[in-house]
Amino acid sequence: MGQLETQLRVNGFSPERHSTTLFALPSHNRSWQKTAPFFETLGPRLPFAAGGLIMVEASKRANHKTGTPVMNAASKRLGVLSGLGAKQVKPVISSRW
Repeated sequence: MGQLETQLRVNGFSPERHSTTLFALPSHNRSWQKTAPFFETLGPRLPFAAGGLIMVEASKRANHKTGTPVMNAASKRLGVLSGLGAKQVKPVISSRW
């Protein structure tokens, strides 16, 4: 579980709880259904011999930014007539006649 929890934390998740289950084979055969409790108790003790399912409950950690998008955009706005107060541009090539 250590590797899985590390990957969750690196990607911005906070693991809440986990459990392992489902070591018995899913089958409609009655003999397999009768042996299911045996496999469910044996599975966690022999993880290399029996496959199982790891269920993880995790929460996403939100990054809180200062201000709101509307406030941040309002502070960077340009006025409609903001470019009119700049000095006049002169042509690059002047004609001397």
